Amino acid sequence: FVGCTPSYRSQGQDIAYATSLVLNSVGEDWAILGADEWCCGAPLLAIGAWEEAEEHAKHNVEFIESLGVKRVVSSCPSCVNTLKNYYPTLIKRQLTFKVHHVIEIIAERLREGVLNNVKKSDLKIIYHDPCQLSRTLKLFKEPRQILSKITNKVLEFPEKGVDTKCCGAGVGDLLEIIDPATRLEAAGLRLFQAGLAGADVIVSACPDCKIALSDAARRVKSGIEVLDIVELLAIQAELS
Repeated sequence: FVGCTPSYRSQGQDIAYATSLVLNSVGEDWAILGADEWCCGAPLLAIGAWEEAEEHAKHNVEFIESLGVKRVVSSCPSCVNTLKNYYPTLIKRQLTFKVHHVIEIIAERLREGVLNNVKKSDLKIIYHDPCQLSRTLKLFKEPRQILSKITNKVLEFPEKGVDTKCCGAGVGDLLEIIDPATRLEAAGLRLFQAGLAGADVIVSACPDCKIALSDAARRVKSGIEVLDIVELLAIQAELS
């Protein structure tokens, strides 16, 4: 499930491409929904448009189930949270498939010994916990397990896990529309903290986080690179 941000925003498309490379490299049999993938509905839920969100949920579930899919995987925490935790309520029944963030699949494969050819980076990498991935989906260990395989130095923000500070994006990067100044201020704070920690790269596991942090980095001309964890993995594993 690609998601709107990785589909339509240029900074997110690199994440979608990296995700496809990683899924290929770990031997997953996968496909995308193409034009039949509608927005997961997270932004609709955020603004209270429940009827429209229900329409999207019913469409996506019907099409996914028609394919006989066993697992839905996404690089977007908002998509995962919406499909996993909201769709059963919206369509008034349980799903016939499981929903995972891609880091769960990667961590699972790493434990099985796949991707042993990953080169370790000497860059100082700091990990930013996305709000929905950490607070809602409770995925803290998996990204750190993956990073321990691909870098020699993992730094941490003072606020991490459920105590993480928002990058400024909010659900579907809605804050960019509502209050762009506050968005950049929040992202700028994370960049400042990363700089104090001596980080070369900020890594997250959310397309919205990457875009908000990247926008702030360009604005303040920061030398800190911003990447999604699947992008970093694809680079270090030399996937193409």
